[in-house]
Parts: sequence; structure tokens; C-alpha cells
Amino acid sequence: MLLALDVGNTRVTAGLFQAETLKRSGRRLPTQELSSSSRAERVLRRLFRSWSISPAQLSGSILSSVVPQVVAPLRAGLRGLSRSKVW
Repeated sequence: MLLALDVGNTRVTAGLFQAETLKRSGRRLPTQELSSSSRAERVLRRLFRSWSISPAQLSGSILSSVVPQVVAPLRAGLRGLSRSKVW
């Protein structure tokens, strides 16, 4: 599965794809909660729990952001969860 994250100034929108099919979507996370890798990892864990998905099922993540200061913590949080590639 592939996690897609679109980081905006106030919210992050998340979607989960399997092959070309959107499996989960619509989650909006507050951008300010992603200011450190540990906070980002906690937020992402809650997201996966709400979707009843294990982070180990990820094959990778795609990250799009207009907020440069959250890119590094978010990437680190994603790697801490699944060890999969982040593009």
C-alpha cells in the first residue's frame, strides 16, 4: 500500500492506495502537530489505527508539501513507522 500526504499550511490530507485503488481517504491532520519527528510519528500512528491498518503494510509514501519546515520531521516519522521509502 502507498500513503499519499498533501501538506498544506493548516492541514495535511491523507489517502491510502492499494495498486490504483484509493482504499482510505479524507483524513485531515493539523499541520502544526508535525513539528517534530516524534509528534509526527504519534499522529501517523493514530491515523493508521483509525484506518485499522498496520504501518508495516506500507510499501512507500508520497509527500507533497508547501510547508518546508515539516518535511524532515514528517519523513522521519514515516520512516520510524514503516521503514518504507518516502518520495
